[in-house]
Amino acid sequence: MSHRPPPRDPDQTRRQLERSATIMRILFGLGVGLVFALTSGLPISLGEILTLSLLTGLLS
Repeated sequence: MSHRPPPRDPDQTRRQLERSATIMRILFGLGVGLVFALTSGLPISLGEILTLSLLTGLLS
């Protein structure tokens, strides 16, 4: 008998892709927020950077 993997559920694959896309958006938002905070020179706290980056990541 050959050991074939069970057929993949297309909905599960789509959910995994959406989850990884959301993670990439959040990471991108973190990068944008950090670059903005470092280049603007404004006294911005880490919490504000995280909040901005999460919003940026979820909205993009």
